[in-house]
Amino acid sequence: MDFPVQTKDWTDDRWYGFIRKGVETSARYGIIERKDVLHYLQFMISYGEDFDTSQPWAARILRVRNLSGKEKSARLLRKANSLTQAPAL
Repeated sequence: MDFPVQTKDWTDDRWYGFIRKGVETSARYGIIERKDVLHYLQFMISYGEDFDTSQPWAARILRVRNLSGKEKSARLLRKANSLTQAPAL
C-alpha cells in the first residue's frame, strides 16, 4: 500500500509520532510482529488513527482476547478487503 496523498505533507516529527503511537497501540492488542504492525499502521492511515475504536468492525476484532496478534491482523485484513471489494453483478 502506498499513501502519498494522505502523508505527503508529514514532517519527520509527524512520522515519528505516528509510528510510535501505532507501535504502542498495536502492542496493547498483542500485535507485535513487524509485518502485523506495518498492517496496523496502514489501517491507521486508511481508516484514521483511532480506527481501533472508531471502526466497529475493527474494535470487535481487536477486543477478542483469545486471538493472537497475528490472527487479529489477518482478520483485520480480510475484513478490510471485503469492505473494498465491489459487489458482484
